[in-house]
Amino acid sequence: MLQDFLPSEISKAGGIHDPLLSVKVTCFNCDGVAIGMCISHKFVDMATFCTFINNWATRSRKTGNELEFAKYSPLFALADRFPKPDQQHNEELVVSSLLVNDSVMQVFSSKGHAITKLREKNMSEDSIIKHRPSKVQHIVALLWKAFIDIDKANGQTKTSFVCQAVNLRNVTVPKAPENFCGNFITLANAQTEVSEGDNMVDLHFLVKLLHDSTNKTKSGYARALSHYEKDYEFLSMGFSEPLKTINGNDDANMYTFSSWCKFLLYTVDFGWGKPVWRSTNMKFPQTVVMMDGEESDGVEAWVSLEKKKKCVS
Repeated sequence: MLQDFLPSEISKAGGIHDPLLSVKVTCFNCDGVAIGMCISHKFVDMATFCTFINNWATRSRKTGNELEFAKYSPLFALADRFPKPDQQHNEELVVSSLLVNDSVMQVFSSKGHAITKLREKNMSEDSIIKHRPSKVQHIVALLWKAFIDIDKANGQTKTSFVCQAVNLRNVTVPKAPENFCGNFITLANAQTEVSEGDNMVDLHFLVKLLHDSTNKTKSGYARALSHYEKDYEFLSMGFSEPLKTINGNDDANMYTFSSWCKFLLYTVDFGWGKPVWRSTNMKFPQTVVMMDGEESDGVEAWVSLEKKKKCVS
């Protein structure tokens, strides 16, 4: 059903001659409107996409002030933050063969009070967790544990590999503006050996593992972006590690998580009022997109898994 609202098939986008942006407007008999958009990940990340959407909406209302226009006006200065073109690798980061049509999507909603209870339980006095985990970290850990249980139920004891998308705008020194446009992201990668026993897939352990991998990535990038001539290998590591994992490696199951929380998708107003619903459509199996719930303290997890994955409680 979601595909009907999009201007093109996900698996057919991203070619050399495909448009960088496509928009489809669907009008309903009730006078409601759905706006479906496809945009090339070759030149934008989700933060850039949200800057574009909010800029478009603000100008459409014709009631925005100068502060709003400035907040959502795109800044194209990211080239200054990255290595020179002749230093960049040419790996194809998106493998088209991974785009499949036999994946199943399910949406899991977690209320804020439930996440708070989970946090309190994980931060007990005897816990190995010494930081205050975010709501996103808890949901990633909870789903990762469920994926490991599914793999076990299917007789798989492979390495479980998780990639978390990290927005680098908060990592640079000084901090980069949110309306910096381009692909300013990397991946924080963590793994656990399922064959090592239940202690290695305990929820406390997974939360700490995710926290440590994200912190390591952020601190490493803060250093490397200041001295990229010396630390370029670290800049490419976030993407090169998953590539090595998925290219011909049958000994690991990889899961990708992307958080769209705090992007304020529920506040975009084209002049018709705030949206009552937003969604994503994915063709990548083993992929999770997380968004704020209608109540901002909650989380919706849009989970895409292969049909052959057997569900477990």
